Amino acid sequence: ALIDERTSEQRQWPRWLAFIKEPPMRTNNHLSVGSPTVRVVAILAATMLLILTMAAVGVGAQRLLADGRIVVAVDGSGTHTTIAAAIADAADGDEILIRPGTYPESIVTDKSVSLAGDGPPSEIVITHAEDGPLYSTGGIDGDESSTAPGDGWIDAGYALALVGTTANVTNVTFSGEDARLFIDGGSPVIEDVTFDGVGQAHVVLPEAQTQASYRVPSMQALIITGAAQPTVRGNTFAGGGGIDIYTLASPRIERNSLEGGGIVGSQWGFGEDTRIIDNHLFGPGWQGIDLLYDAAVTVRGNLVEDRAYGLFLTGPAFAEENEIRNSSKAAIYIMSSGPTIRGNRLFDNEIAVQWIRGDGVIEANEVSGGTDGILIESGSPEVRDNVIEGVGERGIVVETMSTPVLTGNRSCGNGEDLHVMNLARPEVDASNEICEDGPAE
Repeated sequence: ALIDERTSEQRQWPRWLAFIKEPPMRTNNHLSVGSPTVRVVAILAATMLLILTMAAVGVGAQRLLADGRIVVAVDGSGTHTTIAAAIADAADGDEILIRPGTYPESIVTDKSVSLAGDGPPSEIVITHAEDGPLYSTGGIDGDESSTAPGDGWIDAGYALALVGTTANVTNVTFSGEDARLFIDGGSPVIEDVTFDGVGQAHVVLPEAQTQASYRVPSMQALIITGAAQPTVRGNTFAGGGGIDIYTLASPRIERNSLEGGGIVGSQWGFGEDTRIIDNHLFGPGWQGIDLLYDAAVTVRGNLVEDRAYGLFLTGPAFAEENEIRNSSKAAIYIMSSGPTIRGNRLFDNEIAVQWIRGDGVIEANEVSGGTDGILIESGSPEVRDNVIEGVGERGIVVETMSTPVLTGNRSCGNGEDLHVMNLARPEVDASNEICEDGPAE
């Protein structure tokens, strides 16, 4: 009987079993899937799943942008379709990758970002925005509140203007006359960039064809102004213009290739820390390296070919170990006191060194071919240890009123090895080897 009573009692099942038992079992409170409690549990579970999913996406996005890179692509496959928009969203230190395409832009920025081509540089082309604004050597749109002294600013179209930045620009092509790059202050790095037909080379006034000092100012491809101190390295200037240096800028310009364009230090001077090293300037043009204002600039290891003037120097410049060929006027033209012209190789130029006035040093240069070797028009430079051979007319020329000091030079095998005009008073000591034997056979 005891056993019968126990088996006849209704057993109470655990409530949790109702949720996993199939089919559903009855419970005293008849809890079902559609009840409010289950809905709350389901909502909580879904919320937790959403939070976890968003966290995973956030981690992935953070990992994608952790290095600050932004991608520009005209086809919409990047984060932006224009360089201007990418820069607007960037912060200092960000890297902006630019994929192949053509980008008509006129950008002014003070952000220190990296602009790097992501693909063949010939396919990453930056042009000037149609009807875009002008930039001035004295500031944006000729703003007279800038630091440029005096009047006479020159305005020109541009594709990119870096204002007071440490930005990097690399592996892209600027194309078209107005697609200039301005550097206004700061110390950016411009490297492995191609300038294709950008800017204008300096030209000569028609009425002043024989005078080196009269040129029409024009805006070349790369304009450095505002006391900037950029590094310009390994770039290609194909046609158009070259590099202009304004308003106390002190760039380091090295290992660039310039076809037709020159490197010009012009309006309002340039800084003494300017370095112009190991560049190749070639193709017909007016000037190679043309530095109009006094500054202790170093010009070393450059190759200049087929220009009217190879180097045009004033002030205490140092021109060392350059090679200059086929200048139609003068390989090295000196306008004022102070330069040191040392260890240069000057071949087949109309005049190898043309010294207009003042003092300075012409030392250990190698001269051959052409019409005249070292021509001293006036002044009192020290001319020492040079070798002048095989020049068509005159090896060393000392013109009226000049008082140079000649020491240790060798002038042999020229049409005339030493030519001294009336009233000239050179000091020529016995250490010189002046052959006077006529041209070498």
